[in-house]
Amino acid sequence: MRLRLVSALILNFFITLSLLASESHLHVLRGVDDAGRATQTWQEMIAKRLTPAQFHDVESLAKPYTPAESAWVRLVESRQPVWDNELSRLAVPFSPVTAPDASIVLGNRGGEDAFTHDPHTIGFDVERLNTLYGSADLDTNSALIDHLFHHEYTHLLQKAWVRDHPLLTETPLHAALADMWLEGMGNYYSLSDAWEPADGKPSTKATQALNVLIPRLVTRLAALACASSENASQLSKNISSGHFDQKWGALPVALWLQAESNDPTHLRDFILAGEEGVWTLASRHVTPDVKAQLDEIRTLEKACSTAK
Repeated sequence: MRLRLVSALILNFFITLSLLASESHLHVLRGVDDAGRATQTWQEMIAKRLTPAQFHDVESLAKPYTPAESAWVRLVESRQPVWDNELSRLAVPFSPVTAPDASIVLGNRGGEDAFTHDPHTIGFDVERLNTLYGSADLDTNSALIDHLFHHEYTHLLQKAWVRDHPLLTETPLHAALADMWLEGMGNYYSLSDAWEPADGKPSTKATQALNVLIPRLVTRLAALACASSENASQLSKNISSGHFDQKWGALPVALWLQAESNDPTHLRDFILAGEEGVWTLASRHVTPDVKAQLDEIRTLEKACSTAK
């Protein structure tokens, strides 16, 4: 009897382990009900992103998913098991942070193509996805939605990380560096195959983008070094938003991280360094002349901070 009891306990233990291992930590929720109204969750998500007038316009709108939007819903739902199995891998550079449980909410008004709402919620606006990227059935869009998920889930991991390792944002320059740290990592996961290095060299697309963006990066950071908070917003425009190849802060960081992707510790080192890691990363990839300019910017900010 005692042996049978022990055997039963052991069996229950392994069954429990199996259930825990197979339990989903990623849940896909529809943000539109059967009547075409935005769910309460989706309303809360877009209310944070819209002006009161904009929110009022879409709050009670009856708008069921169109066939094209429904195709995007099905695509996201079909990827959920794949993404669920990737969470632990994405979390490795953030150790001891563990992969947070997350919900993906699919709305069709008032959102961005992909965005984070809080430490456990990602939003996909399927109307925006269809407008920006065309039919969900295109061969390229399965990979694209994977990139977007990896980008946004990385932001959830970053939110967990910075709770215990706050970024310094007390000056306009440090706020810009923090933005580059956050969005550079996210955009690293958004890079399509067209940005991939070939034969150990940057792709033509990457080289062309960096030739345009690095001078802009230097100019903007130099201006931010002594900027007032009133001027900082304009100077930071397009640092991590707008057309992908015009993100003068986030895209260079993403491409530099990509160039080091053969080093298994490259993300971990960047994460541990915080916003100061942007300087170190840049110094390994820019010309000596640009590196000297970046060093001057750091010195300038210290002088301006002392003067204030």
